[in-house]
Amino acid sequence: IIPKYDQMMEHLYMSVTEGDIYVSLASYELKEEDLVAIFNDFVAYSPELFFLNSKITYRYFDKNGVTYVAGLYFSYNYQGRELREAQRDFEEQVDYIASLVDPEMSEAEKALFVHDYMASLYTYDSELNVYDAYRIMTGEYGVCKAYSLAYSAVLEKLGMECIMVVSNEMTHAWNLVQIDCKWYHVDLV
Repeated sequence: IIPKYDQMMEHLYMSVTEGDIYVSLASYELKEEDLVAIFNDFVAYSPELFFLNSKITYRYFDKNGVTYVAGLYFSYNYQGRELREAQRDFEEQVDYIASLVDPEMSEAEKALFVHDYMASLYTYDSELNVYDAYRIMTGEYGVCKAYSLAYSAVLEKLGMECIMVVSNEMTHAWNLVQIDCKWYHVDLV
């Protein structure tokens, strides 16, 4: 368990949504492996932050012989007007897919409907270029991570809990979806 995990996630979220380039993390006394774990979770839980480059750079400091992360540098794939247009397009795509779902459906039916819709609409990116929810939703192709993030975004819009799960060993991403208070694995590819 990482101390101040929730506080750190909120701090990162606010920094990214405000467009910060650098965020100081010295007060958290966070070790590098904890930062990597938090950042991976941050990306997995925030498909709407598709514009954030997942490659991060950070500074260190030593305290009593222990190395901690002093701060984190962000880089963005979109900025300014291009970012606002991409965010609008992303929200429109999420809203459109969510609007196709009958509100009378059970949670399981909603999850299955969105799964089947996305699985039939999107194509796997065999060139391994598209990793984010925005580009799969607007270009209709992406890798498993893109599928998972897009699926999470739509299910969250429908009021369902859904997170991306990543296995480095399998080089694969899929979702965990909460349906009727139980968690289920859902894989779109």
